[in-house]
Amino acid sequence: MRWRLSIVAASITAVVIAGAIAVYWNTPRYQTYATAVGGRETLMLGDGSEVELNTNTVVRVPKDVGDRQIILDKGEAYFRIKHDARNLFVVETGTGRVVDLGTEFVVRQSPNDVQVALIKGSARYDGAASRGIRRSVLLAPGDVVLATADSVSLAKKSTSDLQTALGWRQGKLIFRHATLADAVAEFNRYNDEKITIGDPSISRIEIRGTFRTADVALFAAMTKQALGLQALRRGDEIVITR
Repeated sequence: MRWRLSIVAASITAVVIAGAIAVYWNTPRYQTYATAVGGRETLMLGDGSEVELNTNTVVRVPKDVGDRQIILDKGEAYFRIKHDARNLFVVETGTGRVVDLGTEFVVRQSPNDVQVALIKGSARYDGAASRGIRRSVLLAPGDVVLATADSVSLAKKSTSDLQTALGWRQGKLIFRHATLADAVAEFNRYNDEKITIGDPSISRIEIRGTFRTADVALFAAMTKQALGLQALRRGDEIVITR
């Protein structure tokens, strides 16, 4: 009878241990942070690193301070990383990953591609593995990687161009030689009130200026005053046309 009781007790212990293991592995390792359209937030990580989230961005941050792997699900974030050569910081994206080698960089994830721009230091971009081969690119300051599921390309930008693109960190949109179409697309990232271009022939008109990210009405008025275009309100959107 005793050996039967021992078997039962051992079985119960095994079930409890298995349950504890299952709970451990099924417990979320990450805390999710998200910004609304037009929102911004700065996260201070336990290792001393900082992550600035731009509009409509979702990231998953490890709950364990020693786990230095963030997942960028969508949107854009600026990373200021405290380097640790023995425990490298990794940002996972939809098309690959960015590995910190002592650096500051920005990652922007769109539905079809990922853009990584290195501001300071050095970093490595590892593209998604294809047929067991992962393409890696070592970045220097000013390098910009554009990656899709099938390709990885590298370009160079000036310090001025990089700082212009990072105007959002001060709540600004800075246009130097942008097209009207590009400017409209940027405004639409930050606002629920959308702008559309009613006449495709005006899409390539060049735009210059600095605006607050929420200045939709001011931007529309500028296209009317400076470019001689029409800005018409139709329901929940502003239509720019000739």
